[in-house]
Amino acid sequence: MTRPPRRPPKVMVEDARTYIIEASARVLAYWDRVRGDNFAPALGRDLHLDEMEVSLIPCISIVDVLKDEDDFFYRFWGTRNVDVKGVELTGKRLSEAPLPSIVENGRFQFSEVVWRRAPTAFIYVDHYNSAIPREQTTFRFPLSSDGVKVDGILSYQDLDNQSDKWIPMFENMWDGERPDLRLGRTPVARGEPGDC
Repeated sequence: MTRPPRRPPKVMVEDARTYIIEASARVLAYWDRVRGDNFAPALGRDLHLDEMEVSLIPCISIVDVLKDEDDFFYRFWGTRNVDVKGVELTGKRLSEAPLPSIVENGRFQFSEVVWRRAPTAFIYVDHYNSAIPREQTTFRFPLSSDGVKVDGILSYQDLDNQSDKWIPMFENMWDGERPDLRLGRTPVARGEPGDC
């Protein structure tokens, strides 16, 4: 794979092992344990969501790397992702995400993990509507079914810790009007209640 495109502004990329914080250390410890001597574990053979700490699972997502490596398929999108980000992506391709910024950032970050073949931290720094910079980190871990190439990526964001920092970032992405795009619901015009 060629080097991923230039990273979007406001995102720093670091080796996850040098930037590991809080609950992500437990995800990294599990990932390291189940991968053994391989560069990455295989989903379903080595790594199993039901073996992870229950408190971590709502903040996890897993994507499959599709053959063209330009799109990714969300195999799992934890419930806390839905709650904080306002969108359900399980069973969808990245290219189907409702905002171009989600597609652009996802393509860059997933491609970076495929290229690096190592746990990677993506640190978002933004000022939002205040002078105080806020920082959120997403940790992404490669998965490999053949021990050679990255064919999946497990992501972890501590969305329960300091959610006051996460929610404004995603509200900003939705331009202050975050729709309810969870499964079983359809967007409705502003001010109109209702599920489908």
